[in-house]
Amino acid sequence: MASVAAAPAVSPPRAVVFTRGVEALYRLARFVAAAALLIELAVILITVAERSVLGHALLWGDEASRLALSVITFIGGAARFMFAWDSDPERIDAFCRDLRECAA
Repeated sequence: MASVAAAPAVSPPRAVVFTRGVEALYRLARFVAAAALLIELAVILITVAERSVLGHALLWGDEASRLALSVITFIGGAARFMFAWDSDPERIDAFCRDLRECAA
């Protein structure tokens, strides 16, 4: 009886591992930016409701808004910049032409 040796495990190339890591980081950044946007919306709605009902606003509303907007700006902007290759110049030119046609 001949014994069959198990094939050695082949690890993926470093480029594949790096790409998967960057894509996971991108998904995390998008999630954080979306969560910050929802928190900002909730703070605004709570502040408006509290001003209408109680006559005063949350004490920490401004700080929460500033923090959420900072997260949205920097983390969301960085995530968008990481995957900006879908902003093809031809697509942007076509979009500008469409805007000009609509405005005319």
